Amino acid sequence: MTSACCPVGSLPYLAATHTATGRVVDLGAVELYANTAASSTNGILICPDVWGWNGGRVRAIADGLSEQGYKVAVGKFLAPALDGGTDGDALPPDGDFSMDWIKQFPWETQRPKVEAGAAA
Repeated sequence: MTSACCPVGSLPYLAATHTATGRVVDLGAVELYANTAASSTNGILICPDVWGWNGGRVRAIADGLSEQGYKVAVGKFLAPALDGGTDGDALPPDGDFSMDWIKQFPWETQRPKVEAGAAA
């Protein structure tokens, strides 16, 4: 990937190989991958990178944190995805970063999603 967001030599998309133990939850304002198996009231909201809520190891990390006793959610924050993205979010596995695409996600559009995810 050679683009404005990542330095030359950055690692490309990493396909998810983890068997997820959480579930997808649609809150209306945002979809989340959530693992709430822990009985704790402490929670973590993960904001994934440009590969999205189901790229690389992000769900494995969420599940691992859940095993440590946290309620964990990963937000689907970069939708609409670029060229289909990864599971409808962010960049596709073979995609290059697009400044025009990322500019459609200013804080004003992300704040309601983040707040809904944090409240969950």
